[in-house]
Amino acid sequence: MVMGLVKLRSAMRCWDLLVMLLLGAGLASALIPETALSADSITGHVAVWHHHKPVLKTVVLPPFTSGHYLADALVQVGPLPESLQPDIDGCFCYDVNDDRLAYVHTYYYAHQVIADYNVLLRELRLPQLRDVVITLTKDQTRPTFGVSWRKKRPHTALHFSSPAVDPFTIAHEMAHLIDYTIGGRYKQKSQTTIPSLRQQAEEDGVAEGTASILAALELGTTGNLPFTSETLDAPPANDVDSFVRFPDLMISRRQVLRDLVSAPRFAARYAQHVYKLQQSLEDPMSRELLAQPDENTASAVINQPLWQAAVRFGFKPAKILYLKTLAGWASPEVGYVALGRELVITAQEIGPKWAAFLSEEYRRRGLPVPDTHIDVRQN
Repeated sequence: MVMGLVKLRSAMRCWDLLVMLLLGAGLASALIPETALSADSITGHVAVWHHHKPVLKTVVLPPFTSGHYLADALVQVGPLPESLQPDIDGCFCYDVNDDRLAYVHTYYYAHQVIADYNVLLRELRLPQLRDVVITLTKDQTRPTFGVSWRKKRPHTALHFSSPAVDPFTIAHEMAHLIDYTIGGRYKQKSQTTIPSLRQQAEEDGVAEGTASILAALELGTTGNLPFTSETLDAPPANDVDSFVRFPDLMISRRQVLRDLVSAPRFAARYAQHVYKLQQSLEDPMSRELLAQPDENTASAVINQPLWQAAVRFGFKPAKILYLKTLAGWASPEVGYVALGRELVITAQEIGPKWAAFLSEEYRRRGLPVPDTHIDVRQN
């Protein structure tokens, strides 16, 4: 399928009339010539949030270059509904309650995140993220969530509850793929021993925390949007700006599930999902697993100092610091202490104020990282 229609021009009235007729027969997408396409005129609706409600905004979409709607060299979204077509003005314009909005909305935000990070990856001479496949599926039984992996091509499966998908969720999944693309720790040989539940929880926390901080630094927001139609009265998820102390002040997976189950509106909307969560809480076999630190909340022990440093010293150097750390971190030890040490060491290359700030904040949170503060003050 080739790209969408352009805005009407007087010189193309006859062609546009033919296209409109062909649309009714479902043939126009296969017959629109490349010369009839204008990248500047391909627009669409996305959702932004105002007073916790999604509001439509018309944006210029990244031009399609792969012969399909909502596809270019960076990302391809699908499988597309047959009814997803531009209007007479070349706009993919859909309401906040129209499922087709999710496809346009996801394409726009995913492309933006990948393109912005690719600029930095190119500067750092690191592999860039391309050819991402995003599959969307409507699922109203649980909140919107995504799963990402990388084999032959980077892939994200996004299950959306409502069409106005929280951009943080999209950015979080794209950040997972960036991590898989450049992360030095993934190049290590497979472990010969099975990690303990605590070790696995920390490894999961490093992965989820990495995705959350990269998403936060890109969007300028600290986590998933609270109190929207998506999250209702559930506690905010993936918040990078909350205080955690290692290892004694860390919220368990059990407590997170309890908070979700005890949120009345959340439980009313996602009854089936909450029922499964309740079963997990009552299952004796899950007791030890749920006693481990929650990977999304515990990772704030790493992320809050990074977020606060970015607010003080700049978001771009914070991104560079984290990307360089990921690329150079090849140690087989994967946990919060190891990541904190790597970040402080790399921060010394970024600047003395970064190293001093992160060292002090991590040590205040119980992480035994190098103490650079005294040395830096003497320079």
